[in-house]
Amino acid sequence: MKSHFSKITKLGDIKISQLLKTQCMDESNPEFGGFIVEGKGFSEPAWVMFNASYFLAQYYNASSVYYKNPLVLGRALLALNYTVSRQYEDGTIDLLETNFHDATAVSFVIQHAAYAYRVVEKFNEGTSEEMIILDTFYNFFEKSAEGIKNGGFHTPNHRWVVCSALALLMNILNRKDLYSEIILYLREGFDCNEYGEYSERSAGVYNEICNRSLIIMARELNMPGLYEYVKRNLYMMFQYIEPDMTICTMNSIRQDSEKVIYPSIYYENYLLMAHLTGNKHFAYMADRLLSMHHDVEWDRGSFAPRNFPFMALRYMADDFLREEDCECETYDFEHYQQYYDTSHIFRMRQGDRSVTVIGEHECFLKFQKGRNYVLLRIAASYFGPKGKFIPTLEKIQDGYRLSYECEWGYVRPTGKEKGGLKDGKIVWDVREKVNTMTWVMTVDIFFQDNGLRLDLSSSGVNRLPVKVDFLFPEGGTLEHGSFAVKGVKGAYTIIKQGEFEYRYQDDLIYVTGAFGEHEYTTEMRGAPVTDENRFTVNFTGFSPLKKSIWIK
Repeated sequence: MKSHFSKITKLGDIKISQLLKTQCMDESNPEFGGFIVEGKGFSEPAWVMFNASYFLAQYYNASSVYYKNPLVLGRALLALNYTVSRQYEDGTIDLLETNFHDATAVSFVIQHAAYAYRVVEKFNEGTSEEMIILDTFYNFFEKSAEGIKNGGFHTPNHRWVVCSALALLMNILNRKDLYSEIILYLREGFDCNEYGEYSERSAGVYNEICNRSLIIMARELNMPGLYEYVKRNLYMMFQYIEPDMTICTMNSIRQDSEKVIYPSIYYENYLLMAHLTGNKHFAYMADRLLSMHHDVEWDRGSFAPRNFPFMALRYMADDFLREEDCECETYDFEHYQQYYDTSHIFRMRQGDRSVTVIGEHECFLKFQKGRNYVLLRIAASYFGPKGKFIPTLEKIQDGYRLSYECEWGYVRPTGKEKGGLKDGKIVWDVREKVNTMTWVMTVDIFFQDNGLRLDLSSSGVNRLPVKVDFLFPEGGTLEHGSFAVKGVKGAYTIIKQGEFEYRYQDDLIYVTGAFGEHEYTTEMRGAPVTDENRFTVNFTGFSPLKKSIWIK
């Protein structure tokens, strides 16, 4: 948006300032021209090309302090040459932290480099250095096209990243033959359900990547129907934002699960969809996300410039982003409730409070109030790992039910020499079962008085030790009757009766209905391990058990 461009430029300049300081300029170092990643000690070829693209965006940005600065152009060429030198003859590159001869790593590069190439093509003045950059890009693209066309993938989101790269290369190189490869992927169908959830359920990483890839494909292939999938996901994301403006990542099956991630990663998605589809809600969200971030270089907080995606490249590539504004319309993402049955998750938010109930997950509940939150999990000493409460989720009248049932016990000898063991383990199917029992655990959750009531029921096994873990952010203070303790990470306490409150950054969570009948908590066999990054409160009891807990 035109009104955003000044701040986008300033954020971009801060990024360039950091890159100029961190690029390896030691000609005797194998990483010369690259950017050595802290904690790795080497450069990632893909990321180096990203940075080359960022240099070029600000070099041609007339509003940037680096406009037409020859130092920046030279640094871009060094970075470009670094990645080119790491490209294999088959057109692939390595993602050194995990993947090798990787066509998808090249595809991620193309999502940036193609726009950088278009920027240079559009704004260049025909200097010899600019012509070298264009030729270097073009040669890289030619090899990349073969690497991507003949390569493969191994995660669902990779398919759409590959398709988007092929679409960009098809148009830049005039390689119409690449379309047949794109069609192979499109025939698999899109893994985006009716709610807008992609199959990896990765709200903190891969949903955004899928959206970005589909937007590219829609434009490059003239397939505007693809915008519908992106629209679904972006509306869903409104309902995944917590009161502290972090994203709910509990349901992800990828590396972002339960990580602290902010929604600014979606700025490009919301921005482009606002312009391309005229959606006023998306324009409002793009505006909101940009306004969250500071444009002060020394800032190192959550909303520092380094935590905002580099957007000047897209602004320089697409003139309408710099020249046009979008009409905004407020969208209320602070009051809602939604049950995503196919994803096994319920989300509710009422102002500064939010609730997440999730099935098939160790942490089955999160209650958040402002910056404070509590995660719940349950375990019993029931035949080791069989005692982990990993429940199914279903809607019931006025609430939700989490259920877990497991039958286990013992077996008799077969009386035969062979067939009773396999790979050092007992073969159960060929043996008579004896002394079997079934542990049944349910948690019914109801919403009342700005909080929750949890009705717990455990049955089927007599004198079975059960525990409830309440996981709080470390650094807060627990108060209970006449005592108070600091919430030290990795530590725990058992509350035996009554109620307590936990204060974190001035936000209070109250818990009522404590019970403590044993001390078997951190050492419980088969239970989830102690969370070393949070403070744990335990309630303990024996099955059969019926208890109610209130949280608000």
